[in-house]
Amino acid sequence: MRVKRKRAGKIHLTACMMGIVLGLSPVFTGAVLAAGPGSETEVSRSWDFSDGNQGWKYDDSWAGESYTGDGSCSWDEERQMLKVSLDYSGNTDNGWSQTGVNFTDSRGIDYAPYKVLSFDLYYDTGAFSTGQLTVKPYSDNIFQDQMSNMNQAPAVDAGDERKMVTLSMLCDTAVTKKERPQTLMLLLIGNNTDYCGDIWLDNIKLSNIKEEKYLVDATVRPDTGTRLSTTAAGLTVNGSVFPYETEVKLADENADASAVVLYRYLKAVGESDGTLYGHMEDTVLKAGAGDLSESDTKDVTGSLSAVVGFDCGNLFSGFASRYNSRNPGAGLPETNAGNIQAAAYFSNEAIREGAVITLSAHAPNFSDVPKKEGEFEHSYDGFDFLATDSYNLTGNTANQILPGGIYHDRLTAYLDMVADYAKQVDGSILFRPWHE
Repeated sequence: MRVKRKRAGKIHLTACMMGIVLGLSPVFTGAVLAAGPGSETEVSRSWDFSDGNQGWKYDDSWAGESYTGDGSCSWDEERQMLKVSLDYSGNTDNGWSQTGVNFTDSRGIDYAPYKVLSFDLYYDTGAFSTGQLTVKPYSDNIFQDQMSNMNQAPAVDAGDERKMVTLSMLCDTAVTKKERPQTLMLLLIGNNTDYCGDIWLDNIKLSNIKEEKYLVDATVRPDTGTRLSTTAAGLTVNGSVFPYETEVKLADENADASAVVLYRYLKAVGESDGTLYGHMEDTVLKAGAGDLSESDTKDVTGSLSAVVGFDCGNLFSGFASRYNSRNPGAGLPETNAGNIQAAAYFSNEAIREGAVITLSAHAPNFSDVPKKEGEFEHSYDGFDFLATDSYNLTGNTANQILPGGIYHDRLTAYLDMVADYAKQVDGSILFRPWHE
């Protein structure tokens, strides 16, 4: 027999409890009992939804044009869970259709005692026929870029065509003592899915103890089996030499020396049996612990990815804040210009470690970009490019951004932003306009 006591939104400090009386084993939702001498005492904060939503609410503020369905959040009194109603049926052609739920504490959420966020998620197998769902926690930089695919996680049968998965994400201990964000958000992301129905959340918990059900610490030291070296004459890959082109003629007669060097390098790689591994924002966004390196790839392999991608679709929004948090005293302004400068600094750091930089542009729909009133130092400050996104397919945009078109000024201002970034990068960039 199990006795279950639910506590809502509290901080729990549980000491070691060893006794079993009359065969009853007390189980406390929101706290884990320490299991014997020398074990770590758990400190946790939990939401078990035994008496309502406990401060959680539906939040579609990040949906933009990506999620067009209805959504709501309510308390399922019968199940004592948080029920979230979703409808991705109109977004099956979208690989990233996001909405979510959040909890807000005006005093700020103190993550300092915690190492991991975990929660139980129930989904209805009869509510979709294609695609999948991804859950991504967001609370400033606490969880970096972690996410988990609901459909691929180990699941147990919960009855009524429902499956239950337990998902866990690590808190970045390099950040938890610096930041005290007011909001914890769980982004619910549809990946080309037609899911239309409810999901349920239960036992959302922050804890200082990593349960080893799915999380394990790596014990293998990162290393690479590929040996690279270069001279003025050529590229050596695992002992084989691939000469650089001696005469290079590029389409752009004004291409500088760095562009020529990059072309020679890429051509030599193409003639070898090697492959360049690429990772978007490899030194900016992290899923792993921030007290290792600034790159998940480097944590695993010992070096950055060979190709590091950046995207300027949202004018590098948030980059200045992230750079300042890693470099106390940098003081980059959290403006468009400051974000662009931070993106260039991140790019230069990757270049110094040997990476090739690519820049993609998930440009917004320029037909829905409002023009601001007033005078601005930078042309791109005169438009609200964040008012829409690349998922918005309305308007005659492709024709009207050409010279003479009514949205041409939006395009040129957007390209000014790209140019300001490129001028601050210490090397050539592979530019991927319109993403590709």
